[in-house]
Amino acid sequence: RWYRYHHLFLELLRHRLQQSLPDKLPVLHGRASAWFEAQNRLDEAIHHALAAQDYERAAVLLEKYVSTSTWIRQNMDQLLNWFAGLPAVLFSTRPRLALGYAWLLFEIYADRWLDIETLLQQAEHALATPAIASRLREPETRRLMAEVALLRANHARFRGDTAQVIEHCRQALARLPEDERFVRSGVTAHLAAAHESRGDLTQAADLYRESIRMCKAANNADGLLFAAARLITIAPARGLLHQAESVFHQVQALSPARTGPDMGMVYVAIGDVYREQNQVEMAQRCLAKGIELCRAFPAWRAGVAAGNLALARLAAAQDDHSVALDCLADAEQAVAASGPQEIARQIEALRARLLLDQGHISSAIAWGRAHQKDTMAAAAGAGTTVQLAERLTLIRILLAQAVLAARGVRTAALVPDPLATAAQLLADSYGVARAGGHQGTLIEIKLLQAQIDHAAAEMEQALAAVEEALILAAPEGYVQIFLDEEEPVRGLLTMLAIRATGT
Repeated sequence: RWYRYHHLFLELLRHRLQQSLPDKLPVLHGRASAWFEAQNRLDEAIHHALAAQDYERAAVLLEKYVSTSTWIRQNMDQLLNWFAGLPAVLFSTRPRLALGYAWLLFEIYADRWLDIETLLQQAEHALATPAIASRLREPETRRLMAEVALLRANHARFRGDTAQVIEHCRQALARLPEDERFVRSGVTAHLAAAHESRGDLTQAADLYRESIRMCKAANNADGLLFAAARLITIAPARGLLHQAESVFHQVQALSPARTGPDMGMVYVAIGDVYREQNQVEMAQRCLAKGIELCRAFPAWRAGVAAGNLALARLAAAQDDHSVALDCLADAEQAVAASGPQEIARQIEALRARLLLDQGHISSAIAWGRAHQKDTMAAAAGAGTTVQLAERLTLIRILLAQAVLAARGVRTAALVPDPLATAAQLLADSYGVARAGGHQGTLIEIKLLQAQIDHAAAEMEQALAAVEEALILAAPEGYVQIFLDEEEPVRGLLTMLAIRATGT
């Protein structure tokens, strides 16, 4: 039998035990640990093993605990206390324990890689020691070695080192048994992320979908949320907003109770989709929830930054540029210490566009001058979402300069002929976007083409470009991308409407 006491009476009993029978405390804690283990209540069993200072038993129980599929989503503070309460020497002889601690640290912190790498090296050394490896079956040894490689792939992805992501993923796949799905699903998602980083959204999406399929089969809830969040994130650039909504609803059905930062990333991703559809209230709600779920974890600062980037775009769409710039400042602060470089570049590019929209041409030109060389040099080949966004921002600045020059307004020149340069950069961007599956980005490219044609007094070509943008946008419900544009796009849209109705 066991009993539940009022917490004050419980403390009184514990205090009396401490005073009257201090020598029996370890024994009693040990008995309690054994009883809770028999009841399959590992939380309490681990707690009592640590209280008894029976660290070997605590290590065994903790290894059993981290073998469950959802362990890392439990009380993370408690998990940290458990691992921190173990003698460091235990991690040198227990590879499963070392890897569990490494995953936990990576999940929570963004700047403790040295500690994580130490644990990975301890795990590798233990797995290479015959006396230790003999206690494990070969499939488990191979899986643990694959997890080491996957964790390093995670770190490489965080650093933006695509080549190392691919190399570590290949190592992981070579180590995994053919029928293993849990770790393989995570490796597949990271290969997808590598393709995404290189701008190949079509291949990335195929691999994310394959990862989701494997995650479902292996009950890998964490991996499923990562792959789903990335698949939703790239949907606007791919021109597949409805698919993003479908994935989101599947995630809600499969993980209704999840409230961790990985679910936060899903909410941030779908919030940006709702923004693109001009569903303002839904976008605000999802973005706020996503930011809240990510904010408590240093390792998830990129989610906070991505959410604030989307909020900045949402505020700008409502002509509240001061709020938009504040959101960008919040995004910048979130990743100031050690955030991914791509996030910082997105923040800078969006700030340049917002300043340009407000008429601060000199500030936008300053950004253009700082990024002109790299952006123009990479124009014919590079095609990541960030690179395309930077290039289209530079095109907008060149176009604004050309329009002002036509009105007799002089600005600090970036190139001798801004309109011709903008047209060439846009043509290059069109080819890169098509090759990488950036169908959604083609909508913005067509709208920019219309503005370049209008500036060159090619009215029929400008109207044709806007019409092509509408044809691309209509099936998926793109709205905000048109509302974000001012003249001459609005005038061209009106002309097309008049032609269509004959009025």
